[in-house]
Amino acid sequence: MQGRHHLAKMLETTSVADFLTQYWEKNLLHCVGRRGRFVPLLSWRRLETILREQRLAYPRLRLFRSGALVDRARYSTQDGRLQPDDLYRELSSGATLVLDCVDEAHRPLRNFAVNCEKFFGCPVNINAYAAWKTQHGFDIHFDTQDNFILQIYGRKRWRIWEPTREYPLPSDTAEPPKTSPIWEGPLSDGSLLYIPRGWWHEASPLGEPSLHLTVSIKPPTGVDFIQSLVFQLRSSIVARRNLPTLGDAEARQQVVDLLRSELAALCVPARLNLYLSKVRAVRLRRVGCLPRPE
Repeated sequence: MQGRHHLAKMLETTSVADFLTQYWEKNLLHCVGRRGRFVPLLSWRRLETILREQRLAYPRLRLFRSGALVDRARYSTQDGRLQPDDLYRELSSGATLVLDCVDEAHRPLRNFAVNCEKFFGCPVNINAYAAWKTQHGFDIHFDTQDNFILQIYGRKRWRIWEPTREYPLPSDTAEPPKTSPIWEGPLSDGSLLYIPRGWWHEASPLGEPSLHLTVSIKPPTGVDFIQSLVFQLRSSIVARRNLPTLGDAEARQQVVDLLRSELAALCVPARLNLYLSKVRAVRLRRVGCLPRPE
């Protein structure tokens, strides 16, 4: 399977087979790896080059401190240009730098994301997080995608709780956990965390330079598939008809039965296979090189 080798290298101490059967979408995984093994993906020097040479306007680049968004006027101009001295001041006072979609700015990360997409068959994006002090960037929260945390430099202390709402969607809310974390400890250089979708977490720097990547895997959900079927129902006369606002119970039951039949005719394995193929094809069609002129 394409991309399997790259997943195996990322996990290092856990086999791909064990990961898929014991952890994927089920359980937290902590892998202690060799120091420096993630540096080829993104070094400090390369991150500095990206910040210096690319226009990274808000919201792609943001700063957070103790759960609050730092006003971008404190470190950038109105047209999105970073002010190095101001940025350094904010980071030195405990802010966490967040750079979204860093895979689009650095070829090794782009290739890594592409290989992950080939394996998982769904969208993948990579964000970078850099911090120097001890203030956490984000308060306790959950994400609506599965995440691999790759610690490149330094250490960061993580606390992780099980979900209070299974398989949350982007618009969902949930009550924060009232129990103790199921895992707590530092993630060190070369180590990895896999955090399933919906699991609560909080991370804090430990007073030393810390850089990590969050590799987000975003498989489509049942809701996504049903929404695609709803769009296809636009070709159905039954679905386009007005609902019986003036009808009796029998008329409304008839409409429900007809709509159920129309949806059931679309909700079949062949349609699901086609939908998943389109998801894979659209995402893997990343922007490549321009054709050379003749």
